[in-house]
Amino acid sequence: MKKKFMCSLCRSGIVGGTLILEKKSISYKTSKLTVGKAYKNLVLPVDEIVKLKWNRVVFPIATFFMNNGEKYKILIFNKLRFNKWLQKFRIEINEF
Repeated sequence: MKKKFMCSLCRSGIVGGTLILEKKSISYKTSKLTVGKAYKNLVLPVDEIVKLKWNRVVFPIATFFMNNGEKYKILIFNKLRFNKWLQKFRIEINEF
């Protein structure tokens, strides 16, 4: 089973797309022509996510910290629903 969320990747601007939550990964997908190949189909394996930090400017922005030192900021339009499905999938990510 997977759940989809409207989102935007915050990388060299804000790029709209879809965030797909599955038991073993969180994926960002977009069909925008201006996005590099590395970010068109970005897969974040759950076991490689070290931390999740939430900030709020106007919309909630999740920063995913990876074990390789990379970090990805993703604007998720429905934080409550996203967190609910993290719990339903029994995905535990350290939040701070």
